[in-house]
Amino acid sequence: MISGLNPLIAAVSALLPGLVIGYLIRHLVASRKVTLAESKAEATLADSKTKAQEIILEAKNNAFKILEEAKKEEKERNSQLSRIENILTKKETELEQKGKELSFEKETNHVALRGHALTRGDLLQFISIIREHPSFHDVESPVENILRDKNISFTLSFTVRNEKNL
Repeated sequence: MISGLNPLIAAVSALLPGLVIGYLIRHLVASRKVTLAESKAEATLADSKTKAQEIILEAKNNAFKILEEAKKEEKERNSQLSRIENILTKKETELEQKGKELSFEKETNHVALRGHALTRGDLLQFISIIREHPSFHDVESPVENILRDKNISFTLSFTVRNEKNL
């Protein structure tokens, strides 16, 4: 019986270290695969985090640019509004200061106008508007009106068309 056990013990003795060594090698290979997979996962995660941070940074930069453009546009609009307000205030003041005198002859529909213009350009623009208006004709402006560049006292006369002639 002992001699029959020897080959069995020898087989088990040889098989047992083989199984242990096989298990250890298998465990080592599996462990390396897990470590490699974990390394790849960590690298992928780190790369994803980096890309996410880059995207967030780019989005912040774009938001900052849009905000700066909006502020610039707002500043330009405010500047334009300020210029328009100044122009309107100036025109309002000019109208108040001009103190135009107006006389109207009802029988002939003739108008005589005396006033004050700050500049020759303002006066010429006013005369042009009167001449181009369909309600007025025979517009007369003496040459003396345009001899000065600034602070011009002027006279102007024209006839108002009858409503039935319009």
